[in-house]
Amino acid sequence: MDRADWAPSPADVGAVIRARTKTSVGDEPGTFNSNTRPTGDQCWDLIDTAMSDIAAEMGDIPDLVQDNARRVAALGAACLVELSFYPEQINSGRSPYPQIKAWYDAAFARLKMQVANANDDGVIEDDTDLMAESSFPDVDPCDPNAIVGWSSRW
Repeated sequence: MDRADWAPSPADVGAVIRARTKTSVGDEPGTFNSNTRPTGDQCWDLIDTAMSDIAAEMGDIPDLVQDNARRVAALGAACLVELSFYPEQINSGRSPYPQIKAWYDAAFARLKMQVANANDDGVIEDDTDLMAESSFPDVDPCDPNAIVGWSSRW
């Protein structure tokens, strides 16, 4: 299958859900490959599904917003990894699915507006970064007390 220029990679999906890139020996390569669950090929299938969902709603993605579309597709694929491979953990609160889904929904809505604007007049608003309004707090990453409790594993 020929993938669109804005296709995220398994590493892009792994950047969203790094803890899911574990191998059977406990390594975290940060991407999905033949030693992870899902495998790299399975991740590509989920990426294709996420991209199809975006394209079905928005049509062709203008060059101007393809980086943002790549990020949204990575979030969508991350949701699909959770739903497909870890469904038992979603309802038990051991999955990041609700947070990723909320992030995806907000980013999807912004992308849809950006695609419409780019198709209407060839420009988008000044804020082209879909991640600008993410749900992550604005903290100093060097402050060891800044993100208390975020070190837990699923």
